[in-house]
Amino acid sequence: MSEEQLINHCTQKTVLVVEDSPVQAFAMIQLLEQRGLNVLCAPDGSVGVAMAKESRPDLLIFDIQMPE
Repeated sequence: MSEEQLINHCTQKTVLVVEDSPVQAFAMIQLLEQRGLNVLCAPDGSVGVAMAKESRPDLLIFDIQMPE
């Protein structure tokens, strides 16, 4: 799949990034938005769970070493 096809396929898809490092979260958000995805971000697992229940994203990306 070409990058253009991928961007067209991803349009209107939502990704929830759960990341406690602001630097890592920023990098991930920039990368995903450049590919045409709508991105939500949560700073910890508790907020991430609540956001996932409310927004029902198409994909979750999360840090596996968070304190909460």
